Amino acid sequence: YFPDKASDRRIKELKVRCDNSENGCEWEQELAQLEQHLSKCGYAKVKCKNNCKQSVLRHNLINHLQNQCPMREYQCPKCKEEGKYQTITIDHLEVCLEQDITCPNPGCGVRYKR
Repeated sequence: YFPDKASDRRIKELKVRCDNSENGCEWEQELAQLEQHLSKCGYAKVKCKNNCKQSVLRHNLINHLQNQCPMREYQCPKCKEEGKYQTITIDHLEVCLEQDITCPNPGCGVRYKR
């Protein structure tokens, strides 16, 4: 920080809050420890690793990747075809041969596979 060791020490001892306090982080320690904290702070916004273009808080990333990300790997519950969640649930289910559909004739109501 500063060439003057005494000033440098005093500055590093200043109490600071985490840059992510607006996201809920309550960390407050010496300036000297801030960089280390920021590298693992659970309240930092990080980009999704699946390239879904969403940013989530680091402590929510695993849940996002497993349960919320539209680009996560997903398997059709009917035919077991694999693909991205948004592709399977939006496009694929419209053409899945194992998907049950209802007879389009009025009053019929019979369900069968596509």
